[in-house]
Amino acid sequence: MLFDPQNASHLLIPGIIAVVIVGLGSFGEQYAGHFVAFHVLAELRGAVYRKLVAPAKLDSQGSGKLLKLIGSDIEAMEIFYAHTIVPVAIGLIYGVLMVAVYSSLNGPAAAVVLVSYAAVGLLIPYYRHE
Repeated sequence: MLFDPQNASHLLIPGIIAVVIVGLGSFGEQYAGHFVAFHVLAELRGAVYRKLVAPAKLDSQGSGKLLKLIGSDIEAMEIFYAHTIVPVAIGLIYGVLMVAVYSSLNGPAAAVVLVSYAAVGLLIPYYRHE
């Protein structure tokens, strides 16, 4: 038998540690994504409002309507910043680290990993988009 449930107790502590690490990593990813998004959007909001608050810019427009429209457009970008940038960055860092680890262990395996990551990260999204 490949796996004996009677003698699996030695896997309990590493399993608990793995679950805690995965949970902390997931929390860290969400926190970092929202941290970046909220700070970038705050800067963007400030820059847009500084440009638009000049009286000459608002003479022909209703200022409240314009500011509301711009505010809602900036809020729509929160999804991109919070849920796209950090996961892409994590994926790139993970890919580079895995290629580095494999290259230190086995050159041909590193080449396979590099080609696989390139295929998954570049080719599949390109062909799926069409």
